[in-house]
Amino acid sequence: METRVDHITGGIYRISTWTPSYRITFNQFVIDDERPALIHTGEHGAYESIREAIAEVLDPSRLAYIALLHWEGDENGGMDRFMSEAPQAELIGSALSIQLNARGFGVTTRVRGSRMVKRWISETTSSGSSKRRMCTIGIR
Repeated sequence: METRVDHITGGIYRISTWTPSYRITFNQFVIDDERPALIHTGEHGAYESIREAIAEVLDPSRLAYIALLHWEGDENGGMDRFMSEAPQAELIGSALSIQLNARGFGVTTRVRGSRMVKRWISETTSSGSSKRRMCTIGIR
């Protein structure tokens, strides 16, 4: 298993772990700003390598948000350890996912669910062409 950090733009980083047994890469994202966020926590067995990769960007105890966009072992396997290491962090996700999954696993404090809406965002590039991208927006 090989984990690496790639700077995407600004304070956004991709943590990627190549997993030979599955022949795929698992990805997490770190947003380093005044309230840092980790998007997905990786598989349980990959926690140490993911934590070390995050530590190249920021101290994992500074995490303010741990976001789970959906609930599968490769997204939430390190959730409990990251939550423990970052005592001020909130677990965030869709309202339904938090209700069904987080609370179902006994995670009842420092959690917040919101209704998520996907929207297509149209952008015009500097060359004048347009492109569209999907964006998830939380609504209170």
